[in-house]
Amino acid sequence: MQSSVELLPVPWCCGTCAAHNPGGTRFCGQCGSPGGPRAATGPERRLVTALFADVSGFTALADRLDSDALHEIVAPLIRGLAVIAESYEGTVAKYAGDAILVFFGAPTAREDDAQRALEVALAMHARLPELTRGLSDLAGGLSLHIGVNTGRVIADAFGGDVAADYSILGDAVNVAQRLESVAPPGDTYVGFDTVELTRDRFRYESVPAMRLRNKPEPVPVWRLVGRRRAAVQRGHALVGRGDELVTARAALAGGRPVALVGEPGVGKTALLESLVGGAPFRRLATACLSYGNGIPYWPFVDLLRRERGETSLSPALAAFADGRGTAGLDLTPEAFQRVAHADYVAWVRGLADDVLLTLEDLQWADAGSHLLVQDLLAAGIPAILTMRPGQPPPPGCEVVRLGPLGERAAVALLSDLLGGPPPPALVDVATERADGNPLFIRELVRSLQQRGALRRSDGSWRLAPGWDASALPVTIERVLAGRVDALSRPAAATLSSAAVIGRRVPLSLLRAVCHERVDESVEELLDAEFLEPDGEDRVRFTHALVQDVAYGRLPRQRRRELHERVADAGEAIYGDGDDVIELAARHRYLGAGGPRAISALQRAATRARRLHALDQVALHLGRATELLRAERARTDELLDMCLELACVQELRGEYAPAAAGYGEVRDRRGDVAAWRGLASTARRRGDYDEALATAEAALAELDPGGDDAAPLLLERGWTLSLLGRWREAREALTSGLEAAGGSEGPVTGHLLVQLARVRSLTGDHEGAIADASRAGELFERLGDSAGGATAARVLGGAYADAGQLDAAAETTQTAILLAERSGTVEEVAGALLNAAVVALRRGELNEAIDLNQRAIREFERLAHGSGRAVGYGNLADTLLAAGRHVEAIEWSRRALSVAALIGHVETMADAGWTLARALRATGDVEAARAAATSAAAYFDAIGEYETADECRRLDAVPS
Repeated sequence: MQSSVELLPVPWCCGTCAAHNPGGTRFCGQCGSPGGPRAATGPERRLVTALFADVSGFTALADRLDSDALHEIVAPLIRGLAVIAESYEGTVAKYAGDAILVFFGAPTAREDDAQRALEVALAMHARLPELTRGLSDLAGGLSLHIGVNTGRVIADAFGGDVAADYSILGDAVNVAQRLESVAPPGDTYVGFDTVELTRDRFRYESVPAMRLRNKPEPVPVWRLVGRRRAAVQRGHALVGRGDELVTARAALAGGRPVALVGEPGVGKTALLESLVGGAPFRRLATACLSYGNGIPYWPFVDLLRRERGETSLSPALAAFADGRGTAGLDLTPEAFQRVAHADYVAWVRGLADDVLLTLEDLQWADAGSHLLVQDLLAAGIPAILTMRPGQPPPPGCEVVRLGPLGERAAVALLSDLLGGPPPPALVDVATERADGNPLFIRELVRSLQQRGALRRSDGSWRLAPGWDASALPVTIERVLAGRVDALSRPAAATLSSAAVIGRRVPLSLLRAVCHERVDESVEELLDAEFLEPDGEDRVRFTHALVQDVAYGRLPRQRRRELHERVADAGEAIYGDGDDVIELAARHRYLGAGGPRAISALQRAATRARRLHALDQVALHLGRATELLRAERARTDELLDMCLELACVQELRGEYAPAAAGYGEVRDRRGDVAAWRGLASTARRRGDYDEALATAEAALAELDPGGDDAAPLLLERGWTLSLLGRWREAREALTSGLEAAGGSEGPVTGHLLVQLARVRSLTGDHEGAIADASRAGELFERLGDSAGGATAARVLGGAYADAGQLDAAAETTQTAILLAERSGTVEEVAGALLNAAVVALRRGELNEAIDLNQRAIREFERLAHGSGRAVGYGNLADTLLAAGRHVEAIEWSRRALSVAALIGHVETMADAGWTLARALRATGDVEAARAAATSAAAYFDAIGEYETADECRRLDAVPS
């Protein structure tokens, strides 16, 4: 900002009624409330940028001067620094002798708060000589060192009942002060999030990471160099805007100006750049500043200074350019405006015959700039304007409105960002959480990459296990927080209360929770497009991220109070039946917790289990165990719930937390079910030695009799079968059935299933079909969909091995449906593998390849040992049948690698034989013979002697 430009009083929005008022007024013209900065109504969590500036040389000065002389130097200097900060609407929070703390983002947030803080830092350094001029000669050696940092804090009025000051509390302030303390005189050191928010507009030099006081790890630091000449344009592909592009181009070709209207981040600038790119125009580019509505004609003064060159200006235009206004001119203000506008239009016309004016962020323009825009458009100057909803575009414009991207466009944008297809779960985030907003999509992707949650592996992008998209990047929060603060205080409070309720908000519930002006506030929120209608007497948040910002502002205690209020109101309105128990469970848990929350969570888990919603069962049980741990006295109840939760986690493929839960119960109470769970999770991970050792240890330590031996013998037999030790497996499973003693429980069903699997693998197809069918009937009587899926999968495999492909296909589809209904991911993947086998044997190679690939994706997500090994091997076999020999070699080797690691002998044999045939088909005879010899040894080990002999006769096998 040039010092010659006069700063005018800044227009302000009333925090009570949201009416807009001209600068310089002290009270709202609509409701009479006091003006000034938006008042805080209590503690809030906020994203702020803190600036800490300290005078270097003060200590030496203090040693040489008495207190009065020192005050005469320091007081005007600090006052001058405060004026600079306040001119950018910063909040001066603290004076500490020779230091000053300024923050941006509270009590009112603006999306360029970090940019303003850096502008203040540059202005403080630049203006320091001017501020010290006229003071004591000793002040000439003073300099500043400044620290700037962005982070989340608590903002509130701190102090006693008599005197309290609005300020902020949090680590972001501490880091800013510590950055200031290590910055050399004359420099500004900046923290990571501030750099992230401003990297397109400011230049930085990286300095070595520094150890700051009370920070365990070195902190990344950058030195502020200065402003960029122009904001960096990232050049992202324009996707999903074909219709808008055609409309805008047609308008420009027809001589009509274009106004691009849309929410922040929706892609207005990207569309503008596409329109301008390659066009036969001399572009005149300018933009309004969010803090520029107190600077008359800022975008046009800035453009004139940049583009005038050596051109001589008329007296009125020269006065316009340097901010003198009517001073020295014999013109009234109205006449000066009329002449200056006419001269500006003439200057633009004189630059070239083919100018194109582009003006961004028209919503921030001052009143004079709005009038000049109208005069330029009326004179026929071609123009493209960008602006946000909420005010009418200038007359005569072709209005092009930009909405969120659809799913196809979001996928295209993600593919452009990643350089390849995105993971399906990331597409869901882009369309649901980011609501198709291109900026939000880009920033969420970048945030996930920075946190290591989105990684490239084997040529494709994958989301890490346990990844979380809920962390809100500061680049998004700063945009949405500014919009929230433009609301009236009642509307902002209503928005936060609605955020506590959820994405969809019944108005009857909101009225019960909020103040008496809720309907008026909802109308304001609908008009501002924070909410939208969602059926009768219900609204929903237009963006999931808006809900996050509104919710995130509430301090912890206030959140708890509101959640309890929602739970109480929900019970009063809807009752406490099972159909609404999830509402009570969520809000009691996030509220006060305690016995009422535990009871509601248990009921919600029971209901979710009836609906086969395992993810919800796990969520509710996990929350209930968390609260039970705080109760301490309810140990048995806690361990029962830990065991139930571990079972659900195992079914969902979450093996590590499941094993931890089983381990806790075994160590504290020694349950047989916990021992079995530890063995089964080890088996599923492919750690067969540990699985066997666990089962054997349980049998030896517990010496259980009767029914208690059955589950342990099941695990022993199941694991032995995976190791290809068929005879021992059959003995263990048969002993398990004897121990079960004719019981009709799920353990008996699984014993029959695994016995059927062993029979099928050893050629007893009739016995396998009989055992698997009996198991399926048992699980159906028990209402156990997960067990039924396992039985149907094994039965389908037995039919396939027996050559009954129609029965195999039908039974396998049943297995898939049961697995999907129960939410058992492992069983879904296993059934897909069986369906692939059926397709292969029917000669439907493309279908078989697709099914194998789908199964592999699920097993990889679960880190399932035997599932991955078998999947890789089956895919290799199918690729070999399709004549895709090089790919078959690659997948065979992957299968062998995993199988060798876990000791899966069956796959070592099958994949080795596939590898041998694929190598021979490519002409690598020696490598093929070596692979065949190895495969033959594994087939011998599992008793498949005929196939072993076939491996040894490799030379006789056609290539």
